[in-house]
Amino acid sequence: MIHGGSARRACPARMGARIGLDRSFWGMGSSPWGPRPANAVRAVLGSVIAIGFAWLVASFVPLYELLGRGADPAGGVRYLPVAYCVAWVGIALSVVAVGIMVVEKIRYRRRVAWVPLLAVPLVAESWLLGFLLAVVLVSI
Repeated sequence: MIHGGSARRACPARMGARIGLDRSFWGMGSSPWGPRPANAVRAVLGSVIAIGFAWLVASFVPLYELLGRGADPAGGVRYLPVAYCVAWVGIALSVVAVGIMVVEKIRYRRRVAWVPLLAVPLVAESWLLGFLLAVVLVSI
């Protein structure tokens, strides 16, 4: 028990307030000077990783054509552009959706942190969806 019966725990934010530090010092609120530099670095680094991964995966979309090498040219190979479009549109929409999420976080003054990395699994799923569609179309 502290100070005559008060059983409150010492919180870093309350301790900081006692010595003149505001909540933004502890990372619990917004600063009048904008986002913290560490948050901006994480956001930029996450964006670079996500866009680089999307670019890499988009470069593998033409590999769908390997599925049609042994197939009949008059068969489902002619539908491969549909699989290409599904993959490329999915990759683009994944990056755009995560970009919108980042802008929304900035707009409402929330931490962006590693939100851009949400694009990585979405991009991988888009490529996989296009690949599975290519497998089905080639087997027609």
